[in-house]
Amino acid sequence: MGNNSIGKDTIVHEIIKNHPQTAKVFCKFGCPDMSKGIPKYMSKIMKLKWACKIHRVNADELIKELNNAL
Repeated sequence: MGNNSIGKDTIVHEIIKNHPQTAKVFCKFGCPDMSKGIPKYMSKIMKLKWACKIHRVNADELIKELNNAL
């Protein structure tokens, strides 16, 4: 994985902060709006793999699409 690649241990907030275009991908997979409320706070400490488990999203598929959006 390259330095700009997103992986299972990447913090969700870092993905959105560094790559704002990925917000659409998260929405496509049914994730909540992480720009406000509790999701905003949780995204700052949550690894992508944990978010996928909580929201019942296939991590490999989401990671593939997030990396394609970079």
